[in-house]
Amino acid sequence: MSTWSFMGYGGVGESFEELRQMFGDGAIISRVGKFRLIHLDNPSHDEIERRIATFNPREIFDDDCPLCRIMLEQGGNVVYDDQDEF
Repeated sequence: MSTWSFMGYGGVGESFEELRQMFGDGAIISRVGKFRLIHLDNPSHDEIERRIATFNPREIFDDDCPLCRIMLEQGGNVVYDDQDEF
């Protein structure tokens, strides 16, 4: 089962080349507003489309949390992985 984690980064302008260096050539990268969805779990095309269509950062980050508000403003990388541990 795939899980996701958030890697905060204020550099919305990260290039695909930089992201590939960070996550590897097998990463599938989708942009949704200020966020990049990084798919490392080899999802189907339909699953990628579902993730993009249903991605809502306001469901992930609490508006009452000062750190979360910064993340909402800056964006970042949301990484989907099928690894149980780091």
